[in-house]
Amino acid sequence: MESLSDDDYDFAFDEALFRFSILNANHFLSKEDIDYLRVNLPRSTAEEINN
Repeated sequence: MESLSDDDYDFAFDEALFRFSILNANHFLSKEDIDYLRVNLPRSTAEEINN
């Protein structure tokens, strides 16, 4: 499986956040939430793939 470069991941993450932000629930994500997801989402995704 081909891994994403940091630039590809950043683009995909920003695109996902944009798509989420156009939903009515966007006010539930604080800057801290977004920072947490940016750090922990790749880690949890890698753990899922490796299991």
